[in-house]
Parts: sequence; structure tokens; C-alpha cells
Amino acid sequence: MQWVKAGDPDPIDRALAAGQPSPATPEDLRMLVDLYDDEIAYWDSELRPLFDGLDRRGLRQSTLIILAADHGEMFLEHGDIKHCRQL
Repeated sequence: MQWVKAGDPDPIDRALAAGQPSPATPEDLRMLVDLYDDEIAYWDSELRPLFDGLDRRGLRQSTLIILAADHGEMFLEHGDIKHCRQL
């Protein structure tokens, strides 16, 4: 990914917003998807310690845990990158 700092989708976004074709290669998109997957895996790994800590303190049964998420990211599947433009 010579045209951009690794993991930065902004140059792709700027090109698409200007009506230009995406400068992303399949390898670039794979890197962005891998970074996104790594972020999800990190948060998944953080849930177990949270639940274990609540169990140790005897709080799990009386604790309401609410998890929320947005619509995720686009990786050119619908002609766009990042998020906040389509559902």
C-alpha cells in the first residue's frame, strides 16, 4: 500500500467522493478487512474477563449487560468504503 499509510481508508474514500475509481488493490482491501476483523476479535476477547470479573464479585446475576453495535464497515461491496453512508 504505497499510496497510503497502512490501514488508512481515507485516500480510497476521497477518490470515490471525487468520482474517481478506487485506488485500492485487492491486497489493500484485504489489509483493511483484516484490521477490522482484528478489532472485532479484540473486543470479543475483552468480554470474557468482564464476565469473569463479575462472577468473582458475585455481580453477574444482578448485572444488566447491554452490547450495541453500528452497521459495520463497507469494503467496496456497494461501491463505498468506511461507513455512515448506507445501511
